Amino acid sequence: MEFAGILALDMWISYNKNNKNTNKVVTERKEDDALILEFKVCNPAKEKTLSDTAKNALDQIKTMNYASVLESKGIYQDRIRIYGFAFEGKKVWIESSDLNGSLTSHHAYNLI
Repeated sequence: MEFAGILALDMWISYNKNNKNTNKVVTERKEDDALILEFKVCNPAKEKTLSDTAKNALDQIKTMNYASVLESKGIYQDRIRIYGFAFEGKKVWIESSDLNGSLTSHHAYNLI
């Protein structure tokens, strides 16, 4: 199961679940930061760790050029942050970066 979301705070929300796109324009504030979120469930046949899954999510955001939607609205790349969420049971791993791959951080959580 995959779910991708694009969020520009106070601007619009766009999501794609199973290739069904929905866009909702709320306002046109180009000075706001934007977030692109990709959620993936860990597939042990493809990935060894949750970190691998989260990194694959980040790679997918870049490869599929999800940022083009935001850039077409006038959001500059340096205002766009990307997040890859990886899930396995009650464990979640989050990787984040900018579009150039710098400023990477990661966090591990156990959901209750």
